[in-house]
Amino acid sequence: MEVEIGFGNGERLVRQAQRKPEFNYLGIDISWPSVRRALRKVGVLGLKNVLIVQAGAEPALKRLFEPESITKITALFPRPWPARQHEKYRLFSTSCLEVVNNRLASKGEVEIVTDFKPYADWVEKQVPGKRFDLACQVIPAGQQTKYERKWLNEGCMDFYRLFLTKTGHAPSPVWEDFDLKLHLLDDFDPDGFPLGEYNGKFFVSFKEMFFDPAKQKALLRTISVEDDLRQSYWLEFSRKDGKWRLRLTPGCGVLPVASVQWSLDLARDLALGSPAADKKS
Repeated sequence: MEVEIGFGNGERLVRQAQRKPEFNYLGIDISWPSVRRALRKVGVLGLKNVLIVQAGAEPALKRLFEPESITKITALFPRPWPARQHEKYRLFSTSCLEVVNNRLASKGEVEIVTDFKPYADWVEKQVPGKRFDLACQVIPAGQQTKYERKWLNEGCMDFYRLFLTKTGHAPSPVWEDFDLKLHLLDDFDPDGFPLGEYNGKFFVSFKEMFFDPAKQKALLRTISVEDDLRQSYWLEFSRKDGKWRLRLTPGCGVLPVASVQWSLDLARDLALGSPAADKKS
């Protein structure tokens, strides 16, 4: 299987699938408009060897692929996050490349193309030793993608290509789903719930709450951080049969990991007045 990260409108992914019908392709993109356009192309052409996943690249690599299951990963013009304070959001950090390495088959390949040289230099420094052979070169246009055309129109003629070939194998277990548990409360006061940021087993921020007294339902906007996985979602308090039920709001599209369960546990404890975490001032 070959994987393309950040496929834009899906044109390259579709071209590859058409050229090599004997190969399986999977595209990962966090943008719903990009996913929708790619799905439309795949459907119109009737391609049977393409799968589309809407997700962040790192969570998808950690959770959806077995070790040594990918032959090649391509990322054309990943977001460079040019500001120094945003470098932590960049794709292909050392920890990310360890996961990439584990998911690649023997002698598997990674191809990264960018218009932003500081990002190329940064990725080069992230490559873990004894895991990859690395080749870097300046190349002309030739990818025929939306973002390449954008940079060409803005006068960019040189692009930076990094090509990694797997030479060693890194341990990186597949992340498993966490069985999220709901909580039942005898009482709940939405006006008294202490919003804010909390540090404990994980970092959780309760941003705001909306309460509908007629429906006896409250929605709590929540952010949780677990390693490099940051998720935003809603927790729901709803009254039924004399009890308040606390759960993850259906349809949030959240990865069910331990930090989400911890946010549920923390929200329960705060509602009961006994938080097991430190609030940031």
